Amino acid sequence: MHDLAIVFITLIICTFIILAFAVWIAVSLSAVLYWYEAANLQPELLDRRFKPSCWRRVLAIYAKEYVLTLLSFALYPFGLIRSRLPRFDRQKPILLLVHGLYLNRASCFYLHWRLKQSNHHIVSINLPPWRGLERLTECIDRTVSALHQQGFTGPIDLVGHSLGGIIARNYVQRRGGDQHIRHCITIAAPHYGSKIVPFALSELARQLSPRSQFIEQLSQSPWPQHVGFFSIFSPTDSIVLPPGRNRHEHATNIEVMHSGHTSLLYHHETYRHILDTVTTENNHD
Repeated sequence: MHDLAIVFITLIICTFIILAFAVWIAVSLSAVLYWYEAANLQPELLDRRFKPSCWRRVLAIYAKEYVLTLLSFALYPFGLIRSRLPRFDRQKPILLLVHGLYLNRASCFYLHWRLKQSNHHIVSINLPPWRGLERLTECIDRTVSALHQQGFTGPIDLVGHSLGGIIARNYVQRRGGDQHIRHCITIAAPHYGSKIVPFALSELARQLSPRSQFIEQLSQSPWPQHVGFFSIFSPTDSIVLPPGRNRHEHATNIEVMHSGHTSLLYHHETYRHILDTVTTENNHD
């Protein structure tokens, strides 16, 4: 039994070391690609590339991005624990959190906790990475249907990070979700696709190519005017490339400075903007 415990602990440590190295490679590669795209869009950036102040800011952003990305992946096993829909006040608004690519609902733990501390009803769902975007959209639809079957009659607000934001949009724009959703808040969503997709390993990620049929269909679909649309983004997001594709012409675009793609999910400004939005809506209602 003692030997088995040692083997188990060793396996966990080795797995974490491999994960830490893989995340470091991914974050470093995306940072280089971000610099390449940003410098081509803004040649004046070349004049500041060797300034110490610039390097300090960049290293701070991506060191935080590395740590929080590693944390999000390390928490993955906890997101596999089965959960049931809790009991709700039937008329109180619900925030439905949708995670990003290759992660699960555990990556939303901090945002979930912060919003719950503000006395909001929160539901987080898992999106199986082996399914297509349309099948993942059905996961949202099933969750909303389950809430209604429990007798819930209050408003539902969708909050989607990265791929989760695209799936939330698909539900609202193309799958009838506008009949159930009060407003949609996206965080670091690649609204017009991302040029980093060629480095992805799954077919699901390839559907986020800027010229994919899915992205083109989603872009051509009208946004329902009665559903609020907010896009929280960072100009230093190194996953959504080229910079600027995380803004949307029909959304209220909210810029958060000095943050990366995953770290935006943990940023206090992200929490504050979501809270301000739903609080204003509640007061308005």
